[in-house]
Amino acid sequence: MKAAKLGTEDVTFSDRISKLPDDLLLQILSLVPISDAMKTSLLSKRWRSLWKMMPVLKYDENTCPNTGSLGFVDVCTRSLQLHETPLLKSLKLEQKRHSNSCLKWPIFQNNSRVLQNLVVLKLYTTNLDFADSGESLPVCFRSLKSLHLFRVTLKDTKSFCRLLSACPVLEDLFFFILVDAKVTVHESKTGKLMKFLTSLEHLSIGLYPSMASHLTGTSISNRLLHLELNIYSDIHLNLLVRLLRDAPKLRALKLNHKSWLHTGDTEDQPSSVPECLSFHLETLQWIGYERTLEERESAVYILKNAHRLKTATFSLRSSTTDHRMLMIKDLRSMTKASASCQLVIKF
Repeated sequence: MKAAKLGTEDVTFSDRISKLPDDLLLQILSLVPISDAMKTSLLSKRWRSLWKMMPVLKYDENTCPNTGSLGFVDVCTRSLQLHETPLLKSLKLEQKRHSNSCLKWPIFQNNSRVLQNLVVLKLYTTNLDFADSGESLPVCFRSLKSLHLFRVTLKDTKSFCRLLSACPVLEDLFFFILVDAKVTVHESKTGKLMKFLTSLEHLSIGLYPSMASHLTGTSISNRLLHLELNIYSDIHLNLLVRLLRDAPKLRALKLNHKSWLHTGDTEDQPSSVPECLSFHLETLQWIGYERTLEERESAVYILKNAHRLKTATFSLRSSTTDHRMLMIKDLRSMTKASASCQLVIKF
């Protein structure tokens, strides 16, 4: 505590922030780059080990400056080695484009205690290519329940399968396939990795219909509750229904149409209704709806057969007001199996 003279009054300065509870201070530390959070250990005894208990760690090679002679990899490795929290809730790691795979870093190779306790792992702009031919990773993410992969590059399926095999209790997986600068998997290899997805509850996947055929008939996940499909071409009703049959407990379906190839082909109606539509589906979110022949056929089928549907949200993609009004009128006229279903239309 220090006192300074201001006119005729004594002004007292006190370190009020250090008196805040640990939980609040950890929230404050989570708002600054990890390199700055580590530097707070020099402030006082109160701060010496506080950063080591942060439950959420974020590393960004694009914004994280070098610390003295330490580069980005050194900063990440050192901070993870010194971390002491009994439960690391989330680790986000974003690398510069074309950086080496983070899974080759010593901290990942040594199977550290912190990584074994990790619950959520988010990887950005890295690759999952491994030089050796081993069947498993040295690290085991034994507590990992959620894995997010964004702009991640795969040289082959083996690397991805090795990563999933190191996550024995994984429930949520978010990744994209065959999209430029994102996860890259050859179509012919897709089926091999599906056996690792049988315990998931949440799945977000970007795909072309030619790849979707590899997913059907494989029981994507009997536990799957939330499914997001980012579609980059045309998809027929029968293919969508086959995907839904493999997720009998599904409660939420999100369709995100990035682009379309309009074939104009039609197919016969599916012979049976998926279990999830009859008994479980509660939420439908459709982004980029254009009312093509294939889209309308799928929309009519889902609304007609989803008996437990509570909300159906359509975000329209239209270049003219007349077309937009036609789509709104058409959606409102569709038969709904659920009398309590709320139709939400967005532009």
